[in-house]
Order: sequence, then structure tokens, then C-alpha cells
Amino acid sequence: MKISMKTNLISKVKSLLESKTVQVSIQGLVSIFILLGLLACHPQHEEEDVAKTEEETTTTSQLKALTEMKYTSHASMDLAVDINLQGGGPAYLSVYSQYEFNDNKHWVIDYDSRLLASYMINPQTLQEIAIPQHLTHLLVQVWFYDDRAPVSKEIRINKEVTVKL
Repeated sequence: MKISMKTNLISKVKSLLESKTVQVSIQGLVSIFILLGLLACHPQHEEEDVAKTEEETTTTSQLKALTEMKYTSHASMDLAVDINLQGGGPAYLSVYSQYEFNDNKHWVIDYDSRLLASYMINPQTLQEIAIPQHLTHLLVQVWFYDDRAPVSKEIRINKEVTVKL
């Protein structure tokens, strides 16, 4: 039934176009556009398109990755902090990834960027931290529980870093 309707539509469009004298009216133009639109809505080879799509689908088991590819999004760093020069602890150690040194010579820190928070009972501590690979520097900051001012130092990221404050 769909095929005969489609054939009828095509023959009507052809007969309109083959006429030697075509009287153009708005109703005639609208009819032609509607007929062409109906033809466009009915793909001729819908079943073939579905079959081709199924054949072209790739599954994850078919994917191959190079052996050189690394899937780690972070690097590991051993951070040793020594506060003997400040008189020892107890203290609170923080490491930040987003900060800047302003014109007043103070650190402006985004406290939500803290990568490490650790209590220091002894004057020396060793911490292993995971760092996003795009970073090159960090800010190490130690706060004391008495009236001493906090101390801060910017460090360059390496596999092992020792900070003496």
C-alpha cells in the first residue's frame, strides 16, 4: 500500500512537471512542496541502513591501546618537612596547588585547592602525596598551635622534596 501511494505521488509530480503549460498558483506550489516533503520522509532503503549501522558498530573489546600509553592522571611525590628551625611542633601542615603572591608580599591561597592536611607532632614528617600531572609548583604551609606566625614556602614538584622551614 505504501509503495502504490509513493508511486502515485511520483507520477503526479512528473505529470505536473511534464505539462507544457503550467499554470502556477500558490496552491499548486504548496502541493508540490508537500508531495516532495512526503517523499523525503519515506527512506527507500531503511532496512539496509540499519543493517549497515549494525555492521559498523565497534565494541570496546575490539579497541587496541598502545603499550606506551599511561593511564595515570597524577604523579606521586615524597614530601619531607622539617620545622626544627621554627622550634618544632606541634603544628599543622598544609599543601596547596592554587595560590599567588600578591603585591603586599602575602600569599593568597585558594583553600579548596588543598592537597594535603596533616598534624605534625614531631618536628619532621614524611608524606607521600598524589599530585595532578599538570602542576609544576606547590605551596607548603605550616601553622603552629601557639602564637608563632605560619611559615610558607613554594616548592618545585619532584619525586622527592625536602623542605626546611
